[in-house]
Amino acid sequence: MTRALIAFLFSTFLFSLFVSSSAAQTCKTNTFSFSNKYSSCNDLPVLNSFLYWTYDPSTNTLDFAYQHI
Repeated sequence: MTRALIAFLFSTFLFSLFVSSSAAQTCKTNTFSFSNKYSSCNDLPVLNSFLYWTYDPSTNTLDFAYQHI
C-alpha cells in the first residue's frame, strides 16, 4: 500500500475513535458544574450538546442552559 493510503486509513481510524467517544456521553455521564441546579436534561447527540432546564409553574419561569462538548 502507498503511504497516502496508509495515512488516510489511519486518520479515518482516529477520527472514528474520536466521534464514537464523544457520542458516548449522555446527560447522566456528562459533568457540568451546575447540572444539579436543573431538574431535566436532554441529550442533543447530533450537536454533541446537552440542554438543561427547570420550569417553575408557580412563578411561570424557565431556567435553562446549553452545553456544547
